[in-house]
Amino acid sequence: VTDKVPVTLDFLHRLARQRRYPLSDLAGQCWALTVGTIPSYAYVYHMWDTLTTGYLGVPDLITTRQVCCEVVPNGPSAGRTVEVTDGGRLIQAADDVDVNAFLNYVLELFRR
Repeated sequence: VTDKVPVTLDFLHRLARQRRYPLSDLAGQCWALTVGTIPSYAYVYHMWDTLTTGYLGVPDLITTRQVCCEVVPNGPSAGRTVEVTDGGRLIQAADDVDVNAFLNYVLELFRR
């Protein structure tokens, strides 16, 4: 679900408009460092950790479902969690998010 919440240039512009708030300024500077550093044809960076921890503040914006999964232990995908049909561990996994409401929540937090 974290891949559904990209840090878009539009979001960064919204964040820049509230630069007078110290947290907004810090977050904007940190995310600005990612612009142009990700090797792809277009800027793509996601709120992986931000959405994950944001669940604690606004769990109602994220829906979950039960899945069986396992963690890839080796290779380039080491640490990645994958859904499996046989074996694995049953967990509650985030499945969807209200993207606009979540982005508004993040911006509001950074105004504090």
